[in-house]
Amino acid sequence: MTRPARVREPQIVAEQIAALRVECERTASRFHVGALDALRWLTEGGPGPLTGHLAEKPLMVRSLVRELAVAEGKSYGRNRAKGRYAQGVLHALMWAQYATTAPPVPLQPPAARAARPPHYRHTG
Repeated sequence: MTRPARVREPQIVAEQIAALRVECERTASRFHVGALDALRWLTEGGPGPLTGHLAEKPLMVRSLVRELAVAEGKSYGRNRAKGRYAQGVLHALMWAQYATTAPPVPLQPPAARAARPPHYRHTG
């Protein structure tokens, strides 16, 4: 448990962080804020988003497991806002360590983003 956590490639995590920033600005969703905080913590270290325990880079398995346990416990509590935040933390950390394939914010492959025609709204 004292070994570094195995997580997705830095570029993939960075893309997800960028997408989460946009989504947080757009919706202010507690789920997405939790996911963003979790991925920032994962990449930068510092106090855990839920536990507040300090973690240094590289993040160790023990720190990640502790944060996941607290996130799971708080995900289904009575406070819905804190629960959604904890669900975001849980989902992001599970995705980051390959426990789930779905990222907190779906990303299109770069080729699909470039090939997609602009969206036109009919006004007439």
